[in-house]
Amino acid sequence: MRRHSAFASEGIWWFVGCALIAIGLAKWLGPLYALPMLLPVLLLIALFQDPIRESPLSPRAILAPCDGRIVSIEKTRSGLLDRESLHVVIAVNAMGAYTLRAPVEGIIFDPRDNAREGSRMTGRGGMWIRGDEGADVVVAFPRAARIATPKSFRRYGERIGHGHRVAFLRLARRCEIYMPVEAMPRVQVGDTVKATEDVLAELPSQRNEDGERSAKPDAETQSADAG
Repeated sequence: MRRHSAFASEGIWWFVGCALIAIGLAKWLGPLYALPMLLPVLLLIALFQDPIRESPLSPRAILAPCDGRIVSIEKTRSGLLDRESLHVVIAVNAMGAYTLRAPVEGIIFDPRDNAREGSRMTGRGGMWIRGDEGADVVVAFPRAARIATPKSFRRYGERIGHGHRVAFLRLARRCEIYMPVEAMPRVQVGDTVKATEDVLAELPSQRNEDGERSAKPDAETQSADAG
């Protein structure tokens, strides 16, 4: 298990480099010459921050995978899976937490395993999690330069916990979440959300023939091919 740090590991060497330059300038030229290096140091701290987050105690909650602002909530059939989905778009906060979090607890699949021709997922990176409550949730990012593409430190087939860290966001600007169409939105366009702490939507309670709640996925979910 990866040990959590309040500062993302990808930013450590950038931080060390700037700090060494500042120390060198202060030593050889004087403290005043080192002051300009304080700005990039502070920016690095803001950019690579990765605070500890506590997730709500609700297995049916679909959590925000990143910090940002809700810009769109709509139903669509143009997602990864061949079914109608609730599509939520988040404008990523560049100064928010640096890591992407899992919106549900479950198994990670490769989104490309089930991509359809003409799908919005074509040419996009992301992750597909099949949750313990039987829900398929996809987190996707538009095609971008390599430096702006999230970098995963989890493998396909791994189990991920609710709200746990799954990838470095890097400079991603837009995050798209596809979830079951029956999920009930808990946010509105314009709302600001924090990864793990805020709930995007909640899955409805499933009941068996005796009217009791059941965590088993429905037939459509069970027949989805994980590849």
